[in-house]
Amino acid sequence: DADVVVNLTGGFTEQREKAQARLSEAVRYEETARGGKRLRMIVVSPTDEALPLLSPVAQAAKRERLLRCEEVAVSGGSEVECLRFGLVVRDEKLVG
Repeated sequence: DADVVVNLTGGFTEQREKAQARLSEAVRYEETARGGKRLRMIVVSPTDEALPLLSPVAQAAKRERLLRCEEVAVSGGSEVECLRFGLVVRDEKLVG
């Protein structure tokens, strides 16, 4: 049994939102099956500054989608941490 679920869902399409919703539902189900024992979910997404480096088009829509994914996770009732990562460009290469 896991005590922590880490969501590293990639891509910035509607599938990301659907995957987050399914994962949040699975966490709620697992918590119920465990008799209410809470799981911690960690949702990982890029910062607003890193997003254009990863996916240069439709920035506003993608930022909104990331926020909706975080809102779905937080509204699920589990212990949720929403982490944002940045990127550094070094010698014309992305460095995480």
